[in-house]
Amino acid sequence: MLLLGEASDAIAASGDGGTTRAIVASGDDGTAHAIVASGDDGTARAIVASGDDGTARAIVASGDDGTARAIVASGDDGIARTVVASGDDGTARAIVAIGDDGVVFGDGVIARAIVASGDGGIARAIVASGDDGTTRTVVASGDDGTARAIVASGDDGTARAIVASGDGGIARAIVTSGDEEHPDESLI
Repeated sequence: MLLLGEASDAIAASGDGGTTRAIVASGDDGTAHAIVASGDDGTARAIVASGDDGTARAIVASGDDGTARAIVASGDDGIARTVVASGDDGTARAIVAIGDDGVVFGDGVIARAIVASGDGGIARAIVASGDDGTTRTVVASGDDGTARAIVASGDDGTARAIVASGDGGIARAIVTSGDEEHPDESLI
């Protein structure tokens, strides 16, 4: 039995069949370094690895078949650096990678790359932003992966190139603008 405040090196709790249900390994200061929770069949359901300060570094949650459903890896300051959510077949559905500065972009930190894919893994939306959170590239594709809309902006956020295509990928509208905020209408 552990006394109050005593650092735990390893704790394992098993179910009726001896299947491990929870494993916690802690460092010298009692900070949890690895946590694994498994289901009735021993399949890992949740894994958390933390650094010396207790900050979560990696989280993996899997379904009944062991397929990874959510993976989060964070840096030293606890800011999420990589998020991957997959469907029932393990196909990546959403990927978010951010920079080191953690500047707010929406509800979280500044987004550097966002990819959302459909059931077949085809990219549906891609957003890459600069250091200041300004959107630099946006690509939205149809069910077959054909680009439907592309927007590239300059340092000031002004749209520089926009391409919208039809179902066959044929360009339907192209707008290019200069350094000013108004597009060159002669190109429409």
